[in-house]
Amino acid sequence: MGHLGWNQLNSHVLQVTGWLSVFTLSISPAWGQITSTGATAITQDGSQLQITGGISSVDGTNLFHQFESFNVDADETVTFIAPDSIENILGRVRGGQASIIDGGLAVSNNANLWLLNPAGLLFGPNAHLNLQGDFSATTANAIGFEQGWFTDGTDYRTLTGAPRSFAFISNPGYLINLGDLDVTSGQTLRLLGGSVINAGTITAPAGTVMIAAVPESKRVSLSQPGQLLALEIEPWTENLPTTEISPAGLPSLSQPGQLLALEIEPWTDENLPTTEISPAGLPTLLTGSGDDYADTLTVAADGTVRLTQTADNSLPAAGHVANSGNVSSTGDHGGQIAILGERVSLIDGTVEADGLTQGGHVYIGGNYQGEGPLPNATHTWVDQGTELSANALQQGNGGQIREGNGAAMGALLKFLVSHT
Repeated sequence: MGHLGWNQLNSHVLQVTGWLSVFTLSISPAWGQITSTGATAITQDGSQLQITGGISSVDGTNLFHQFESFNVDADETVTFIAPDSIENILGRVRGGQASIIDGGLAVSNNANLWLLNPAGLLFGPNAHLNLQGDFSATTANAIGFEQGWFTDGTDYRTLTGAPRSFAFISNPGYLINLGDLDVTSGQTLRLLGGSVINAGTITAPAGTVMIAAVPESKRVSLSQPGQLLALEIEPWTENLPTTEISPAGLPSLSQPGQLLALEIEPWTDENLPTTEISPAGLPTLLTGSGDDYADTLTVAADGTVRLTQTADNSLPAAGHVANSGNVSSTGDHGGQIAILGERVSLIDGTVEADGLTQGGHVYIGGNYQGEGPLPNATHTWVDQGTELSANALQQGNGGQIREGNGAAMGALLKFLVSHT
């Protein structure tokens, strides 16, 4: 990658960091904090907020919440309250504005938390999780079940079983993390957006980290438990009815005995409702509307703060994933990490899948030399400041680090060690 290309990529990351500085100065977004709709209720006691109510599926395993806006300040913790029987808590933000989360997200039981906002998700430098289950954040338009989609016009009570897919239909928003997002040992952490930037910390000890940038008109199909990492892109040809939108008839996910599977395929069904989904750009949301919004924050020697505009105020295009932070699945055994997109850029960060007894697996931009079930990036850049590792730290075999076809590698690859 040429000097100009590196400068452009670095400018994207620095620009996002500048926008997040607005957060640290307590400049609150103008559209309010958390506004619920429907059966969802919010109670607040100082900095502690509780989300209650919602709509449960008839099998008692899923709990659905809808929000007009969802923003969390740095000193706040939002806890989703649910009965012990609930396995999946799903929150959908439908107001058309990106969410800024700079505090804590927690769950009262062991359920998985799914957070969806098609307009964009921004995790600030103080963002953190307190969960026992998986965490999935996405800017998809809808989450699919065997019976239908979690979106407007659906009877959520009929959506039973585990989520199966994400629909990225039109203009998927950005997903940006500068916080410390972690799940407990053996769990999964997913970040899926139209364009994804991580400049924070993402941790899933002995578990799975999936970071994927998905352009519009695609469907991402999730794996069944106990499957290996796989991701396929296939044409979507099923003509779904208007009245009952169902993702039934999914193509085969992966071979038996695999740990994680994920499919991305073109989206051709136009029947899924997309009303009130008009993602605004994050810089506009943070610093104002119009052509003269600020995208750079400067602190002068006297302590005064100024917001200014630079010549280049664009974010990476849809399908681009960039990491300048720390991503880890290190644990008793190394877990799995996949960083996938049409364009993948790793800058001055670390990606670690070390294990005490067995190294894990790292996939950057696809399978080795583009041969395998994962979608392959058209461009993959890994700079000299990036460290990749999948070591066995005490005994056992080292893991594997796979880079996709056409990768420009300058990273420090730590030795994959084997102990006897």
